[in-house]
Amino acid sequence: MTSEILIMTPSAIAMAADSVVTVNNNKTYEGVNKLFMLSNNPPMGIMIFNNSEFLGIPYETIIKHFRTKIIDENVNTVTEFREKFREYLETETKKNFLIKHTLKDKIDIFIRKINGDISNFNEDTLDEWMKNNKELNIFEEYTHIFSEELLNYLNNQIDMISPTFLEEEKKLLFNTILKNLFIEVMINAPFTGVAIVGFDQDKLLPSFTLFHVKYLYEDKFTLEVLEEDSIGKKRVIFLPLAQTDVIESFLNGIDEHTEYHLKTYFLDMFRRYHAALINIIHEDDIIPPEIIDELDRVMSMVRKQENILVTGFDDMVSGIKFNNRNQILDYITSLPKEELSNLAESLINVTSLKRKVQDGIETVGGDIDVAIITKNDGFVWTKRKHYFKPELNPQFFNK
Repeated sequence: MTSEILIMTPSAIAMAADSVVTVNNNKTYEGVNKLFMLSNNPPMGIMIFNNSEFLGIPYETIIKHFRTKIIDENVNTVTEFREKFREYLETETKKNFLIKHTLKDKIDIFIRKINGDISNFNEDTLDEWMKNNKELNIFEEYTHIFSEELLNYLNNQIDMISPTFLEEEKKLLFNTILKNLFIEVMINAPFTGVAIVGFDQDKLLPSFTLFHVKYLYEDKFTLEVLEEDSIGKKRVIFLPLAQTDVIESFLNGIDEHTEYHLKTYFLDMFRRYHAALINIIHEDDIIPPEIIDELDRVMSMVRKQENILVTGFDDMVSGIKFNNRNQILDYITSLPKEELSNLAESLINVTSLKRKVQDGIETVGGDIDVAIITKNDGFVWTKRKHYFKPELNPQFFNK
């Protein structure tokens, strides 16, 4: 896990990232690089988060090699850098890898994972397992992705682990497994988040592109663009990445956890108050029955206003967040480069501090890398860790 921040103003971009990597959700190591210079002409930087490898190769190696490959090419915009990165990965997956899974490997892993569940199925549990999937004809929808050979292999696996099933049951099970296999391989595959940030060659204002890279199987991967934006109508872009809760709390004045509990409490309080009023009405011996009937009708109408009241409360909370956010962003617009760098570093430090005092492993921490990108000065490190002593390695800085 990680915490990163991207802050863009008309004059500069600040980028900051921690250096912790989490292994198997139970151990962490420091010293990982997640922020890199991509180009100085035009000035560009790149950050990664989540999965730190692609086909077993560290993204640090991939990015630095990619940087040398495109140094003489005419790449001028963040979008062009992204598409060149896609082309680079397509080329490298065909020749360089440490780990490469076939689709058959993926099916084997998936079948082993659900084998026990399938073996224990009877007609009732099968219906329960597939109750949300019966409307989908997965076979027709996704057959083009899985070859006939692999579909036959999957069918044989089902025959082996469910020999007592009726033909109709097998068909339903096959389609459901195919759907879940598709989700596992194509949708829930581990991803690496990548943000490419900088100043396009012919523009004075900065922009960014954010995308996910997912390795699927063999030489197949997806590159999904999540967001693209630039300074223009927006004078500030404030984009936390990976673990965003602490930074969002700073910006909005309230964290998602507190917001959720406030909204839940408000709704519960309204329902309890409504129920209490009905109980009082029915327990009062003085009120005539015909009046009670009329009051019940009115209270029923009030109960139906729940959505309006909840929406009003949501709007109030959203207004508080909006005002707090805008006030901070207005000040950020005017920050000089040095203060912009300090802000980015401080936000990662606060996230690290919170993880340190919370239960569980510290998924944010270590040295923080910080960089500033401007149109004229290019990519400049304001804080950078090294795994070696710089004074002992002058040759590194004379490259």
